[in-house]
Amino acid sequence: MSYNSKWYVWIIDKETHASVQILRGILEQFGSYIRIPFKDITALEKSLQESKLQNRTPVLVSDSLGSMGGANDIKKLTELAKLYNGYYYADDAHGTSIIGKNGCGYTLHLLEEYKKNLILISSLSKAFGSHGGSASFSNKEAASFIKKYALNYIFSGPPFLPGIAACLASGDIHLSQEMNQLQCKLHENISYFDQRVSNIEVQEKLSPIRSIFMGAEDKAISASYNLRKRGFLVTAAMYPTVAKKKSIIRVAISAAHTKHDLETFATNMNELTELSSTY
Repeated sequence: MSYNSKWYVWIIDKETHASVQILRGILEQFGSYIRIPFKDITALEKSLQESKLQNRTPVLVSDSLGSMGGANDIKKLTELAKLYNGYYYADDAHGTSIIGKNGCGYTLHLLEEYKKNLILISSLSKAFGSHGGSASFSNKEAASFIKKYALNYIFSGPPFLPGIAACLASGDIHLSQEMNQLQCKLHENISYFDQRVSNIEVQEKLSPIRSIFMGAEDKAISASYNLRKRGFLVTAAMYPTVAKKKSIIRVAISAAHTKHDLETFATNMNELTELSSTY
């Protein structure tokens, strides 16, 4: 893969995380930029066909698991990228560690093996439980390019040593039997949560992120405030993070949660949801 050409087409999923969307100006230094919903396979294939006619290399970019609980068809996207001699950049931040052998993550769990056209981005700050992130490639040239040009390798302070220690400790857990036990506990908790919380939106059962629909922004703000007073820290997601009048309460479930934690939250959340429906 050559990195000095402007003959790339960056095809970005509209639901990709904002941390990727804001890089448009940088990406356009290397090629054109298209933003479409990846759920619309017809539109995606049309963009890929156009890139082929223009003799450009397409790079599909999306989250594997979305920050609001959605998911992309990883196998389909990887296959489409390969069909048009392109690459698939998967942001697996919310999929890292939650599933797969040694916590390999949502993307590799579904693909079962590393594909040559895959660029995999993982977070070490979420389910991995430490600090930082990682980028994985199938070739040394790509890794060398990152080391040579990434600003955090050049203009940066010293490594965060407690974070490095946490990474090493978490890595040991990932390579042990404890990892499988933690994953099983996580998915037991997810299932338990789904059975007890009403008005829930489940887009991908494997995701530990759940959206509880509230609708109007003031209802989401009120619910978040009241939950916090009762000892539960959740996020109220509103426009422009989600569509207008589609506000949600965003909940992240952990293997560290107890059944009592989940049951108590469900009781309080269901009570607030019922109250909000009356006004």
